[in-house]
Amino acid sequence: MSGVLDQILLEDIARNCPQEFLDYHKCVSQNHKNGNASACVENQRKLTYCIKNNVPAFKKIQENCLGRLKDYEGCL
Repeated sequence: MSGVLDQILLEDIARNCPQEFLDYHKCVSQNHKNGNASACVENQRKLTYCIKNNVPAFKKIQENCLGRLKDYEGCL
């Protein structure tokens, strides 16, 4: 079931934040080999902002499941 949810979220992110999504993944792929994860922090911040504000599936999860998500994060 989580695979389906992941797919729905990824499609919604790509549809609603296309430039931020591409910029982040391009940065990650370019910096993966040299281990420079900090190079993509700004791209990640922009993508996160876009997801939180423009992705309907994410907003719905936040509205309906926030308590469960916090419990899950606490468990990790």
